[in-house]
Amino acid sequence: MDNVLEFPDSSAIEKEAATWMVILDGDQPLSPAQQNDLQQWMATSPNHREELERLAELWGLLNVLTVLAVPIEKKQASLSQRFVHSLREQFTTLTHAVVSVRAVAAAAILGLGVVALSSYLQSPSLSTSNGLYQTAIGQQSTTRLSDNSSILLNTNSRVRVEYSDNVRKIFLLQGEAHFDVAPNKKVPFQVYAGDGLVQAVGTAFTVYLQQDEVVKVTVTEGKVKVMGEPLASNSQNISSKHSNSKHSNVQNSNSQQSNPLVDLATLKAGQIGTLERVTTANDSSTGSSQPSNNKASFLQTLESIDQQELDRQLAWHTGLVMFAGETLEQVVREISRYSELNIQITDPSLKTLKIGGQFRIGEINAMFDVLESNFNIQVNQLANGQVTLSPGQSL
Repeated sequence: MDNVLEFPDSSAIEKEAATWMVILDGDQPLSPAQQNDLQQWMATSPNHREELERLAELWGLLNVLTVLAVPIEKKQASLSQRFVHSLREQFTTLTHAVVSVRAVAAAAILGLGVVALSSYLQSPSLSTSNGLYQTAIGQQSTTRLSDNSSILLNTNSRVRVEYSDNVRKIFLLQGEAHFDVAPNKKVPFQVYAGDGLVQAVGTAFTVYLQQDEVVKVTVTEGKVKVMGEPLASNSQNISSKHSNSKHSNVQNSNSQQSNPLVDLATLKAGQIGTLERVTTANDSSTGSSQPSNNKASFLQTLESIDQQELDRQLAWHTGLVMFAGETLEQVVREISRYSELNIQITDPSLKTLKIGGQFRIGEINAMFDVLESNFNIQVNQLANGQVTLSPGQSL
């Protein structure tokens, strides 16, 4: 026989119909060319038209087909009833699940191999990980956020996550945090600390908000932009060889100031920037002795370090603190972050003593042993968490 009737591939029709449903349910209306393609596709065979109408009724989009002047035939039985009956036979494992009609449709289409539609329906909201995260003294914790970025909180630290569809904001309220940022050029990643802002896209960096409101930014991968509040025109002129005056429209929502922020510097891997605030005491333009309300942040230092020094400064990521010639005063200040002990240096001459070594966080008694045996320092542990450091006996 020469006249052979070929039946259309039903699985291909189902996939093509599902693809059209994704397009119809999108944010953008169909172009005239797409409308023409859709009408031609439906006219290919009765199976094409019936499959699209079946999905359209299930998704509540029959009105869209009507607006597009695509003819819709009346069915002898309800399409939704026929589809539910089909689901009972094909998806018995879902009988105990509580799902919406659209979720059931997604499961059915996923079974047909339409992976793109499944991703569209199941993409999580960025805001699901919003909230407050904190650590106690001596504690460290890692949190994975909804965008697959992560935050490593150091001791006695606190952050607030405020993600939205347009921007990923994190406020460092206290302490130190390391951010490993998942790339997303459409949704910037911003960390607010003190009066400063650090913005990154797909990088890794540490921000330390010190007690005097000084912000220290250390970049381990990629680049970050450091921003701060500008000096008012009638304030004293403070400049840094590492800063510039390129303005930005980004606002610090955690600040009471309404001034736009300015770009201070772009830091790359292996660089450390220190951001400080300056408050003007007098209005130099008017000669007034009244305090001025103007304040500003500026980049005080921009330092480049080698990988060995970078690893040493970030040793806390692996539960260690390392010293290489810091003074005893600096060592005590750093160690005190990880302990509730109140450590006092009784003799001023000891404050400048150079200390080297590494200590595991939480093992402060091991550090005291080293101070006594290697540096001839007398450690006295008193009541109520008091510890004094004094010169040891002369040899």
